[in-house]
Amino acid sequence: MRARKITLLQCLLPLCTLFLQVPAQANTLSSKKSTEKHIEAGFTQQPTSQTACNGSSVQFKVTYSDATVLSYQWQKNGNALLNDGNISGANTSILTINPTGENDNAAYTCVVTHSTGIATSEEAWLNNRIESVSGATTCLNTTASVSVVAEGNAPGYQWYRANGNSNNGGSIIQGANLATYTPDTDSEGTTYYYVVVTSNGEACTAVTSSTVAFTVIGSVSAGQVSENTAVCPGTEGTVSISGYNGVAIQWQQSANGLYDWSDVTEGTGGTTDTYTTPGLNQIMYYRAVVNGAFCGTDTSGIVSVTPTYTYVWTGAVNGNWHVAENWSCGVVPTTINDVIIPSATIYKPVVAEGQADAKSIIVQSGTSVTVETGATLHLVNIILVEEGGKMTVNNNAALVQDNNTANNGEVTVLRDSNPLFRLDYTLWSSPVSGQKLQDFSPATASNRYYEYKYANGTNGWVEGYWAVDPTSNFNAGKGYLIRMPNGDATTGYNEGTSAITYNGTFKGTPLNGTIEVPLSTQNNRFTAVGNPYASPINLEAFFGANNGKLENGTGIYLWRKKNNAEISSYVTVTLAAFTANAGTVTATGDEPEDAYAYGGQDQAGYFAGNYSNWTLSQGQGFIVKTAENAPSTLLTFTNDMRRPAPQSGGQAFFRQAQSTASRLWVNLTNTTGGFSQAAVAYMDNTTTGIDYGYDGKSIADASSIAVYTVAANNNLSIQARPGFTLNDTVQLGYNAVTAGTYTLKLDRRDGVFAQGQKIYLKDNIQGITRELSENAYSFTTDAGVFNNRFEVLYTTTEALSIDANNFSANEVIIYNDSNGINIVSDTAEISQITVYDISGRQLYTNGSINDIKTVIAGLTVKQQVVIVEVNTIKGKATKKVLL
Repeated sequence: MRARKITLLQCLLPLCTLFLQVPAQANTLSSKKSTEKHIEAGFTQQPTSQTACNGSSVQFKVTYSDATVLSYQWQKNGNALLNDGNISGANTSILTINPTGENDNAAYTCVVTHSTGIATSEEAWLNNRIESVSGATTCLNTTASVSVVAEGNAPGYQWYRANGNSNNGGSIIQGANLATYTPDTDSEGTTYYYVVVTSNGEACTAVTSSTVAFTVIGSVSAGQVSENTAVCPGTEGTVSISGYNGVAIQWQQSANGLYDWSDVTEGTGGTTDTYTTPGLNQIMYYRAVVNGAFCGTDTSGIVSVTPTYTYVWTGAVNGNWHVAENWSCGVVPTTINDVIIPSATIYKPVVAEGQADAKSIIVQSGTSVTVETGATLHLVNIILVEEGGKMTVNNNAALVQDNNTANNGEVTVLRDSNPLFRLDYTLWSSPVSGQKLQDFSPATASNRYYEYKYANGTNGWVEGYWAVDPTSNFNAGKGYLIRMPNGDATTGYNEGTSAITYNGTFKGTPLNGTIEVPLSTQNNRFTAVGNPYASPINLEAFFGANNGKLENGTGIYLWRKKNNAEISSYVTVTLAAFTANAGTVTATGDEPEDAYAYGGQDQAGYFAGNYSNWTLSQGQGFIVKTAENAPSTLLTFTNDMRRPAPQSGGQAFFRQAQSTASRLWVNLTNTTGGFSQAAVAYMDNTTTGIDYGYDGKSIADASSIAVYTVAANNNLSIQARPGFTLNDTVQLGYNAVTAGTYTLKLDRRDGVFAQGQKIYLKDNIQGITRELSENAYSFTTDAGVFNNRFEVLYTTTEALSIDANNFSANEVIIYNDSNGINIVSDTAEISQITVYDISGRQLYTNGSINDIKTVIAGLTVKQQVVIVEVNTIKGKATKKVLL
């Protein structure tokens, strides 16, 4: 039997207890029974359920009479009670709870241990307890209910429409007094409800449930999906939906965003409105499928999560490009990463050393990127410098790009000249577009900017340097001859006694990709061109790309000189060697330590070792010669030619690279500052003929002294020959602009010559063979071109001295200069000299010379041709001299 209902009436006293047994059935929605408990018939009194306000005192009582009672144990919801706090009598027949509280609302039983066993009483409730409350989701105009499950003593119900999602302050729903309530479903949306449960209708026993949602779905909607997002490679991304209608969500993924969709199995929140992906290394597409139960489903829009390979500079640590913590993803960019340099950073990126790589770069307004000397910025694609942004490539730094992409924005490229004097020139080429000539060198006189061409002037058609409008821009890949600034504050510069380095500044959009320059096909077919890039270019790649367009035997001719009409204006570079064009010498023919400071010899170290590594620096202009009947007359520059900056900070030093070539360089000088240099290179894959890219023809004009070798009727500043053999002979020619004393001297050597192989010079006029390896050879000569006087040998069976049995008039050199008439006989002592005028009248005689050279000074005759008769101990020589 269920316990009879007892109502605890309201009392005025703090404690009021009433034991009233009423033979009426308890009115409860459900009463929890323990089916596992053993209930015996020995109970003559069962505990009864009670209704009591909080703060009251209640008792539960049992009587057991069938056997001897050994003990009592009261339980609350099946758990043994202890005498503690407001509990007393837990081990007696009467349990007292004083005062009562909401936590005491429960089911109570008494376990009696007696002489024949154990007996458990029926449950008795104190007030009520809410077990659960349930909301519902339904379709429009489809019935559904909210419900509550409560246990206890005569539970009563009152439903409320919640104020938002709060179970306090809601609106009472009249007539909603059952365990279930069925709201209207004629409009879509979500409404929250809660229920208050009382015992026997006593308000003081009220227990309030949590709120539950009742959702009416008009039509299922997946709502709005979040925006596409980018994450660092290997990291998580988050996607979400909002404003959706439905009861369940399932996120799906696809690698292409079109098909092959599948439920997500990794990450977190795959069935919620916010999903966090696993770490991603490739783009992934996501969508949410919202289920409206029996109301259908809807699929959201597609959102992508892209592992970004665009790295943003943060400058969090310092300005070092190579520090990973300075980048948004904590990784230094490589050639797969686009790079953005934003303005809002304390530190601006600097490539101070080595090579920095990126796929492309954007420099935003208000920020800068600097590439220091010896460092390289290497890009696969474009450069974009926003207005107000700045990129600087310092002297002997490099900007290298792979693909033929169009750059945008202004970049500053700095390039220093060699030390030069006020009236000296440099052949420049711009690595940027939009650079005006006069802005590049504003202190140069306006009539001292030149281009090289074949043109018709006041003296007829002339090939050479012609003045160009200084307000015009540099053309891509074209060389311009520009004189040094007209004045400078450096002491001695304006007087022409001191040199300065000109700090050239190019500003414009950096040139990139394939650049073609028209080659001259007129007259001598020479064209002034130049490196069009902000990086060095490789010589071997340049020659290879223009094979057939350039004359077989052309070199690359660089303007490198101190202003001096007696020497050639150009140094020569091929894949075989580099030859200088000037060396300062004293009146005695000695070479000071800085002998080559203005003639290009300072660059010789850059063209040592393996020629595959030789480069021409940015800003460098040069001369080439077009092949006769060339199939194409467009000289080509490509990105494949571009190379990083040498980390030495100068042009490419390759001293560590090994070369299989054996080379020697010979200098020719005179006593008035004239200088010329020729090189012979023994190397594989060349011939004794003219080899494209390796042999370099001499382009010295008749007014400059020149030394060269002769092959296939060509005068060569650089001659490449097959692998070295001991019996080889090289024909050495020269041009003497004035009669006088000249000196041939070995400048330097490598390969077998640096390992002790002897080098001999044979003078066919004097009949002398001298070892040139350690000693210079001075000789006198008339003015003119002499291609057969000298030979370079590597072995000899001849005595290294004068042959006393032979004499030739050519062994006596006579020339006139400011000192008088000079007579030199290197091979025989002079005994007497006599001078006659053209009619045979004797003007001068001296029979006691007894020396190999002398000067006749103070001969007072009007300008005329005289005859000089020289008697030596070996024979007589007679020559005409113009006074």
